[in-house]
Amino acid sequence: MGGTTRLLVVVLGLSAIACGGHSPTGPSDPVKAETLIVNGMTRTYYLHVPAGFQSGSGALVLALHGATQSGSFFRSFTNLDAKADQAGFAVAYPEGLVEPGIGAVDWAFYRNDYVDDVSFLRALIETLEGRLHFDRRRVFVTGFSAGGFMAYRLAIELPDSVAAVAVVGGRLFREEGGAAANVPPARGPVSVLMLHGELDTPYCGGFEVDPLGRAYNASQDETFDYWAGPNGNSCTTVVPSEPLCRDGRQTPVTMKSATNCGASTVVTFYKLVGGSHLWYSTPMNVAGQVPFNPAFNAATGVTTNDIIWNFFSSHSR
Repeated sequence: MGGTTRLLVVVLGLSAIACGGHSPTGPSDPVKAETLIVNGMTRTYYLHVPAGFQSGSGALVLALHGATQSGSFFRSFTNLDAKADQAGFAVAYPEGLVEPGIGAVDWAFYRNDYVDDVSFLRALIETLEGRLHFDRRRVFVTGFSAGGFMAYRLAIELPDSVAAVAVVGGRLFREEGGAAANVPPARGPVSVLMLHGELDTPYCGGFEVDPLGRAYNASQDETFDYWAGPNGNSCTTVVPSEPLCRDGRQTPVTMKSATNCGASTVVTFYKLVGGSHLWYSTPMNVAGQVPFNPAFNAATGVTTNDIIWNFFSSHSR
């Protein structure tokens, strides 16, 4: 489901899709996909607007699925509807299109611009603004795997629209030719949350071969350093200074943060100790339980959805 990993993870015991909720203009359909025409192409998304959504002050979250997945699958995979009901934000689940090179649904994230996904997602934000009247300072994007790759691209290209991104099991995508060789500097600062499983490869980066050819996967270090550095948020304080990987192997670092960044943004990384390529709904603050991170608590949140929303709610634009 990542940029070069095309396996569909089947998760047992997925939470049921949360239903109900309404927008100021009427109910959001819990099952039926909605469509939008962008550049002459029909694009699809699912929308959930909770009963507690407040026009004018409510937030919008875009949730981007992994490769081979769909918006409806990702809706059940994450159960973000339930968190939206609790916290009062609207959540949209846009869908990618089939990438001819792999014959499966994916996103255009600096690897193969087979479609203009940036324009689609920009248009989706603008369309939903007219419909929901959310707070433009509170537009957030989360993504899993390839959806995380795409979330990073939106942060790079649409910082005027996106306040923060949270990526689970993803990284910057880059081709051969040096660190983030094909990834341009961000057009403005955006807060970034990174959640990555200890067993989710390639944590420390490296080359892989997939149907599109030989590709280089940026490490979590390279991704963090991009966002903390001058190409990203230009942060001046990084704690700890120790890298996440050394000589191709993970270090003991389980949390890393960059602060004193442009426009009061932050970059935060958490290693999910023992974790793999999944979106975890169970608490991750219990020592001895997999996954685990000692930094998770009531303030950060202890499940993936809580951690992401707590981060978003603290980092409006």
